[in-house]
Amino acid sequence: MHDLEELQQTALALERLATKNLNDCIDAGVPKSRPHEGQQELLDDLWAHRFQHYYIQAANQVGKSQILCRLIAWMFFDRWPSYMPQFSRPKEWGTGPLQMMLTSLSHKQIEQLHDRIISFGHVSEWRKITQSGTLQGIEHKTNGNKLLYTSVDNPVQARKRIQGFTLHAAFSDEMPGSHTIVEELHRRVQAKGGWYICSFTPKVSVPAFRNLVDNATAPLSRRYKWHLRMSPLYKSERKYQQVLQSIANLTTEERATILLGEWSSTDAAVFNAYTPDFCIAEFPEHQPGLRHVLGLDPALHSKFGVVLLAEHPATGVWYVVRTEYLSGLPAPSDYARYIKQQYFDKYNIIRTACDTADLGFVGEATKMGITLSQPYEKNNRKMEMIGKVNEALRSGRVKLATWASLDIGGELQSCRWGEEGNGRIVNSHKFHLLDSLRYIIDMLPKPDPAQMVPDTFDAWMLQQDAIWRKKQAAKKSGRMKIRSRW
Repeated sequence: MHDLEELQQTALALERLATKNLNDCIDAGVPKSRPHEGQQELLDDLWAHRFQHYYIQAANQVGKSQILCRLIAWMFFDRWPSYMPQFSRPKEWGTGPLQMMLTSLSHKQIEQLHDRIISFGHVSEWRKITQSGTLQGIEHKTNGNKLLYTSVDNPVQARKRIQGFTLHAAFSDEMPGSHTIVEELHRRVQAKGGWYICSFTPKVSVPAFRNLVDNATAPLSRRYKWHLRMSPLYKSERKYQQVLQSIANLTTEERATILLGEWSSTDAAVFNAYTPDFCIAEFPEHQPGLRHVLGLDPALHSKFGVVLLAEHPATGVWYVVRTEYLSGLPAPSDYARYIKQQYFDKYNIIRTACDTADLGFVGEATKMGITLSQPYEKNNRKMEMIGKVNEALRSGRVKLATWASLDIGGELQSCRWGEEGNGRIVNSHKFHLLDSLRYIIDMLPKPDPAQMVPDTFDAWMLQQDAIWRKKQAAKKSGRMKIRSRW
């Protein structure tokens, strides 16, 4: 009997130790992991409630996402690390359940972060919050704390989803594509005097967001800069040298971003006219019967880029409504058949711009009745065509529909000039969607007045007046025959 009691006490002691290790660790898979110097500085400020907005500008693989997941788990499960002072809530939070929100760039990334967060607890402690089968958050069964998930791949829709919540804390993993998301989250935590914490590697620069971070000042906000050597993984000189060797061919600017978390310059952006707030817009009027144009970059041995644009019937603005990459199909005929079935059979396509270098695809497409046009001297007019894309984005002639903005928007932001100054684009072979967009913008059709639908009664009156005047002019010139019924 004595031996049984001793075994039970030993088991309880081991369980308490395991729980303590899980509460104390930064990574649930590494029980003895502890905060590095940058993470500890952040935790000290949070425990003292020194600021309301916290921006973590960090190098790659330095634990910026992991510290968010760890902090969220401490708050959600209401279990705190033994090496920190007793955590006390701000008075505005009250004593009831906490409501938090985590945003990231895609739902796939949200799911990965979710797995890290729940690894700090037991599955019996929480329940999923779902809508139409999609994970929307989690709720603690005992303390009632809620964590809501929001993907910000579509800034317009994300901002609408965020509105209406009052939050004790909001977290952003990676920089949202629009600074308006950040400003909305600021409003959501304001009433409760809550935290907003954003961790990101600045591989692209959103000017308004950068201005927010660079001007972070006490007592409202603080910016933390974490370099790669802060990570325990890269304390080893050997591993650090391996990283240096792997990025040796990148530009100085790109190396500084990866190693030190320095901003990527907007001057290096190829498509510097692209700003998500202006270039991404709703397009509820879209339907298959509108005028569409198609851009194709058939790189069959890597990735085949496809970009579809539709013309707004009232404004003449062209919207990117569909993008995709094709790969892995057996033969050129399969690619041609896919394009015909998925695009020409479904949309009213009036023009197709294509790189016709792949004769196999061009031949198969022609057999299927697809007419392909190649931009004039595309290889010699690269800079001119890039300029036309920038002008189309800057003027608002071309926009990205909210539902189609993620992939091509990411390429527009990440496409950079090489530092040699010779017109070379870094990793240009990866941007097939941008090549497709460049081709079709170079060949956009002129507006067709007969297809335009006025959006107001006054505009309709003006249109009818213009049609009447045109008919009168035709009558006077003799171009229009007047038939008599008498």
